[in-house]
Amino acid sequence: MADETSIIASAQGLFHRFGIRSVTMDDVAHHLGISKKTLYCAAQNKDALVEKTVGRFISQKKGAIEQICERQAAPLPELFSMMGYIACTLGEVSEAMVHDLQKYHHDSWQQLLDFYYQYLFEKIKTNLVKGAASGDYRADMKTEFAAMLLLQVLRLFLRKELPQFNSSGDFVKNCLDFFLVGMATKQGREVCRAYLEQ
Repeated sequence: MADETSIIASAQGLFHRFGIRSVTMDDVAHHLGISKKTLYCAAQNKDALVEKTVGRFISQKKGAIEQICERQAAPLPELFSMMGYIACTLGEVSEAMVHDLQKYHHDSWQQLLDFYYQYLFEKIKTNLVKGAASGDYRADMKTEFAAMLLLQVLRLFLRKELPQFNSSGDFVKNCLDFFLVGMATKQGREVCRAYLEQ
């Protein structure tokens, strides 16, 4: 018998792949091989199921980003790892799912926006402040502006409004290479070059 965690995980996969509106509660139950009664024990209705899947998605992403920040001591590798992870994982969300969240599931959509514009913004800004303190980034840089600019470029990439790159890693390298020319000190550019050559 499927437990609530596996039900939420399975629904998350279906929503990411096909969008929310096109996946019914019957589809989720059938996919898992469980009864609708069991499914409704995990989530009272489809809105509750969507909310739980979005909450799970955000929780997973926050956990991974926290690990990146703990693992990477230096600001530049941390920024590369964070941006690469964000580009890869937010790309998992299909355009259909984004559309459905915006139109039919406003609370869940707001959760995602808060994650993006509050949590990720603060993580990037903290990295920029740390990099300025270590001498890797310019001390006179406006960190809030730079953090928002990085997020907006990432958003354009995810919405496929930028030229195509071979991979999210290729995008991150090009994006950060461009930004770091303006953000980084001479010391920071040397660290960046060494990191890119690995």
